[in-house]
Amino acid sequence: MALQKIVALPYDIWKEIVGLVEDRGDLVRLCLVNSLIAPIAGKRLYSSPVLNDIVNTAMFYRTSIGNPTLAEHVTTMKLELDYIFWVGRNFLVGWQEVQAPAYLRLFFRLINQLVNLKELNLRSRESQGRTMSQALSVNLSRMRPRLSSFPFIGLFQCSARPVLRSQTSLESVHLAYCAGNDYAPELVNLSPDTVPQLRRFICDSHSTCQLVRGRPVEEFSLSDEGGYSYISPKDLSSCLAHLQLSLRPLRKLQIGIYALDSTTLVKIQGAMPHIIDLNIKTRAELEAQVRMSYLHLHATDGMQLHQIRSSSALDAFHRFSQLRAFKFTSLVFNNLHAIEISAAVDQIRLACPSLKTVVIRQPEEEDVIFGF
Repeated sequence: MALQKIVALPYDIWKEIVGLVEDRGDLVRLCLVNSLIAPIAGKRLYSSPVLNDIVNTAMFYRTSIGNPTLAEHVTTMKLELDYIFWVGRNFLVGWQEVQAPAYLRLFFRLINQLVNLKELNLRSRESQGRTMSQALSVNLSRMRPRLSSFPFIGLFQCSARPVLRSQTSLESVHLAYCAGNDYAPELVNLSPDTVPQLRRFICDSHSTCQLVRGRPVEEFSLSDEGGYSYISPKDLSSCLAHLQLSLRPLRKLQIGIYALDSTTLVKIQGAMPHIIDLNIKTRAELEAQVRMSYLHLHATDGMQLHQIRSSSALDAFHRFSQLRAFKFTSLVFNNLHAIEISAAVDQIRLACPSLKTVVIRQPEEEDVIFGF
């Protein structure tokens, strides 16, 4: 980005302009412009660092120690945990961690310097092993309470209980265990004073719906990172019963169901009539999918589409008083004619006048089959 001449603008205007800059190289160059823009660009540059190796972490730690003002700018930080996993592999001594504990200590010392940190974003594509997972859980539990958002994608064997107990100001939590075993039941019996301000909760296991009880949750989502994000139709009622016990009306729901039946939307509408955003995903169980013939698959897709346009479903849509967005994702819709899908959307729109957005699409596809 070339700056030939600096336009004289008020501080508030420059703050808005710099806030739109995403490229870190441009932000660095803006820091060199003048005494008015430099503090704004510097704050923007250091507000959300991403750390993925020990060198960057050490350099950023030294910077935060030497310049507390810059450390105060940090509100969001992302840590890629795969590096910890990599440095923990020393094939001369086996799988026991050598450098990884030092990296963890450095990282949490850095966190202690960031007095205004509000969001800590942890991500991992592989398990760190039992020893490192335990160490990470312990260190997370020792952070002073100040986080409002905590996404952790790839917990595997790492427990989320300690950090949820220690961070009493959390309002948004996104947990994805991404493991072959369902570790999420560890969250079922948390004490009532854990995450008392929780507003938004996302997890990859349906067993965590019990966490909503007694907390002011307004958004609940089952993500696709793990293998336990879909529930059976017979378990839907018990899941909705837990969600009904939120201290606030649930406004946004994303839920995965193996297969819809004629009562699915009726149950959802009865449990949360004031919902604004509803996202339903459905798929056949893998074993059943393997056995399907082409004709059976076509019929199954047609039946799933029929479940959202049946008389009971349309009656449920009619009773939704505030529904603004409805998204439906199912298996291979390319066997169905676009006219069928369009007709279903038209029926839903007529049944629910408050709807502003309807999207019907395939899973793992960017193309929307039909939407308005």
